[in-house]
Amino acid sequence: MKSSFQGFLLIESAVALILLNVPWSLTAQTIADGVDNPSGITFTTSAADRETEVDYPAGNWTYDTTTTYDGVDSIRSTLDDKKYSVLDAEVQGPATLSFRWKSSLEQYFDTFGFNAPGYSFSITGEQDWQQRSIELDCGLQNISWYINRDTTSVTGLRSAWIDNIVVTPIPTKPELQQALENN
Repeated sequence: MKSSFQGFLLIESAVALILLNVPWSLTAQTIADGVDNPSGITFTTSAADRETEVDYPAGNWTYDTTTTYDGVDSIRSTLDDKKYSVLDAEVQGPATLSFRWKSSLEQYFDTFGFNAPGYSFSITGEQDWQQRSIELDCGLQNISWYINRDTTSVTGLRSAWIDNIVVTPIPTKPELQQALENN
């Protein structure tokens, strides 16, 4: 979503202070933008306290430009102690799903994981960008990424990132599908 505005731009340097009245634009960045989502997947994010289940909006997944795989943008969740965060989506299969992920969490105590039908894996500690790819079956498939902060340690940045989510449909052959269903 891009909006144009007319406003003032303040430029300050050691030599001069300049105030200009110029047009500028503002782009609202979304989770889909951060993961380079060309396939139109809708994402939902939530975060809460692990003990009280009270909402923790500060832990929701958000657009990020400071730590990225592609040098442009990603999404990030940063959590305090004993909090969790979830990013959910639905993907139409059959398809190949791939993504990059990275963590800066306490080794063994904090977990960054991924779940999809037939798949469950996680990373912990300081992990640089890694790529994961899976194949999803036919139909609408629920997928989710989660962070579970368990400790009160200050190890790591207490964050996790996702970038470059790609969904590639797998072409189906109706005659093969029918043969499978008849067996």
